[in-house]
Amino acid sequence: MSLESQVAALVSAANSLTSQVAGKMSQIDQKVDQATQAVPEAVKKLSQQTFYVDAEYGDDNHTGTKETEPLKTIKGIGKHAASGAEIVIYLKAGQTHEVNGFGFYISTGMIGFYAWGDYANLGKPEIKFSPAYDQANNYYSGYVAGLSTGNILTRFCDLTVDFDASKGTLGTQTSFWAYSNSAISIIMHAAAITLRNAPLIAAYSGYTGRDLYLSLCSIEVIENVSGHAHLVKNRNGTHHTLKLDVYATNLIGSITWRDLINIYPDNRNILTNLDLTDI
Repeated sequence: MSLESQVAALVSAANSLTSQVAGKMSQIDQKVDQATQAVPEAVKKLSQQTFYVDAEYGDDNHTGTKETEPLKTIKGIGKHAASGAEIVIYLKAGQTHEVNGFGFYISTGMIGFYAWGDYANLGKPEIKFSPAYDQANNYYSGYVAGLSTGNILTRFCDLTVDFDASKGTLGTQTSFWAYSNSAISIIMHAAAITLRNAPLIAAYSGYTGRDLYLSLCSIEVIENVSGHAHLVKNRNGTHHTLKLDVYATNLIGSITWRDLINIYPDNRNILTNLDLTDI
């Protein structure tokens, strides 16, 4: 083969290799573009998560993100909930959604519970919390949901705390909303709150901050033999400082706000829109 033929063949091979490399680079660029476009969409999906819970027909093997494939329990949300997200939870109307022991917990974000379906006719969904026995510590513990920083919101959901005090001792951190050494806000609208021998919120002065907002709610203590059936129960002797904002909320029976919250006689640990002479 002449020198000219060899050079021509070499040039042809080089051109072919360049074409192949260019094709591969184009494929790589396309894959990178697809991945780059997918990241914001994935982040967007995680910024707000929606779950449906049907205590009768749901299945915790579902993801719970579709009405046609709901979860069965609130606890089942824990496998999918992302910290930092706004978590929207729709509870099937007319059902009792039980949490025995522990529900779920995220580090930060917003957790909202809402009625799913015709609650006006079927009845509001009820979230019923019962502490479970912790054999290692010989007391009863648990919570429905919680976070270290952020907000918890309920709308048109009834909240029940149910503990049989004759069974044993309640852990000091045990409450409907999870205890944490942090500050959060809890907003409850149109909730019938029922307390039996355990608190809605456990607090510890100097370690926790809890801002509490109640609108169109009712609060009833059906049993308090343990002394723990409080709206906010302080874990130590120094009363917790609390912001309490209340609108059109009824206390059922003879209970007072002082029965529900640890308040100093001079009211120095509470900031509220209530008439302090009446509490």
